Amino acid sequence: MSLVQSGELTLDTTARPLLGNDLPLVDDAVTMHHLLRHGSGIGDYLDEEQVGDLNEYTLAVSPHGLATIEDYLVVLGGQKQKFTPGERFAYSNPGYVVLALLAERATGVVFQDLVMERLCRPPGITDTAFLPSDELPGRAALGYLDPGLSTNVLHLPVRGSGDGGLSTTAADLAALWRALRAGAIVSTEAVAEMTRGDETQLAGTPPHRLSSS
Repeated sequence: MSLVQSGELTLDTTARPLLGNDLPLVDDAVTMHHLLRHGSGIGDYLDEEQVGDLNEYTLAVSPHGLATIEDYLVVLGGQKQKFTPGERFAYSNPGYVVLALLAERATGVVFQDLVMERLCRPPGITDTAFLPSDELPGRAALGYLDPGLSTNVLHLPVRGSGDGGLSTTAADLAALWRALRAGAIVSTEAVAEMTRGDETQLAGTPPHRLSSS
């Protein structure tokens, strides 16, 4: 939404011009709005309905092979559309990775740097970063798998992207929300647009849903 506000993208911007020949199975009609509202229908590299036991799931590539947004083209490629863009709601992590890719290509700025500049600098938060999973501080909370207490580090990319993986603290999150609601990151009008729920929602979308990403 920051890029929309600055005029570098619009909600109606289609992904295809920025994707070029990459990800040819992504429908040419997919827009920023479809991706933001989880209505793009693009294929998922981790379909939780088909994987079964998520504890047994491992990435198709080495976790260290997903250090940049462009690296995700390997796992995003070859995934067929699940449905026509705008047809319905279906939570999509790949959709937010594609959004990160589009943001990078539209601005020429590395996505993680873009987040730090646009989201973290305005509220002045300093304990938040896209840290590689093998460089987390000792006080970082780790994810675990059952059974046992093995961590989920081999199930996650080495560095976060558009669908998550940002290391932060409760204090920084509180500061971020205060800044967002005050219009310090994007305008209060943009915040209202991001959080409203009305008849324009995709079918099945919970009202006032904000993506955890």
